[in-house]
Amino acid sequence: LFIDQDPNEVYRNLQKIGEGGMGVVYQANGPRGELVALKSLDVSLEKTLSSVQHEVRMMKSCSHKNIVEYYKSYIWKGYLWVCMEHMNGGSLTEIISICKMTEPQIACVCSAVLQGLHYLHSFNRIHRDIKSDNILLTVEGTIKLADFGLLLLLSILFVYFFPAIFFPFFFIFFY
Repeated sequence: LFIDQDPNEVYRNLQKIGEGGMGVVYQANGPRGELVALKSLDVSLEKTLSSVQHEVRMMKSCSHKNIVEYYKSYIWKGYLWVCMEHMNGGSLTEIISICKMTEPQIACVCSAVLQGLHYLHSFNRIHRDIKSDNILLTVEGTIKLADFGLLLLLSILFVYFFPAIFFPFFFIFFY
């Protein structure tokens, strides 16, 4: 799952482009000069590593036009580095902070997000953290979902073994 190598030997010109509760995101040039995003996470705590492994597995298994593409991941000196597609337009949060979106633009974002969610749901996965920070865009207008840290893999076993928990929750929020 993880390559045991210093990502600074593989990627060049790292520039910090974002920071969140779990880590820092950089843009960098890959081995062939392509622009990539590198997410750096402190995984010195075992609990953090196991939750991040979950996110990496989910990203690795997803392939859809509205889901950020995963490339590789590295573990080095207590940090996990996840290399993924660079979305050069930034997050929806950044975009709405500098300009007002038109109704057709909002509809386009909604459509792309719903297509990405439909893909995840078709594999019994729920994103659980849909927000404007996790909707990324390119300058060409491509819209993709990111940040799978809270992705939940639904299981028939969960419904089977915990119906008293699942069904009241389901009816309260969906009916």
